Amino acid sequence: MGTVTNSFEGGTNGTTVTTGNSGGASGTAFNTVTLDSNTIAYDSTVAQKGALSLKISVGAVSGSPIVLWNSGFTGTTMYWRTYVYITANPASNQNVLRFRVGTTIVGTLRINTTGRIQQMYGTGTAGATSTNAIPLSTWVRIETVITTSTTTTGQMVTRLYLTADSTTPTETVSNTGISTGSAGSITPFLAGVVSSTTNWSIWFDDMAVSSSG
Repeated sequence: MGTVTNSFEGGTNGTTVTTGNSGGASGTAFNTVTLDSNTIAYDSTVAQKGALSLKISVGAVSGSPIVLWNSGFTGTTMYWRTYVYITANPASNQNVLRFRVGTTIVGTLRINTTGRIQQMYGTGTAGATSTNAIPLSTWVRIETVITTSTTTTGQMVTRLYLTADSTTPTETVSNTGISTGSAGSITPFLAGVVSSTTNWSIWFDDMAVSSSG
């Protein structure tokens, strides 16, 4: 049970995000921030809510910068919600959101080279891919629910909102009756450039993880 959220509004433009400065007025502090020689910073260039967003950017040095929560929530069914903004499609498929049970990967959302979202469940089974691509330089909302299972009772369902604050999803991407590789309680949650790359940026805003939707 439990919910963690972060609006990024408690930061300062251009300041590197840390475990120490990511809480307060922003919401729930991250338990881990991994720069991996790249950029994780508060950014006022674009924001979907308020004045600031979270910019995660990789330059010429290959890396996998991520933020991570591993406390404040638990359950075998978990939800994430976040707003996402990209200015270019990645040169290779990029995993950007992930749930694990300890060290076991149970669900991953990636953005492919055409800007479409694809579900990956278990340690890397390719799931459904969206028909719609994320429009460049436009905020979208992504909501996912995952239920863990080692038999065929698991699920991973993602709703993509191309109109960011719409109550009706543009598209729903679904994999049901699946094994996620573990039936345990989900923690941690990772967001960022989960798979290493170069020369790509992604922005997040109003991020939340919850056991209750």
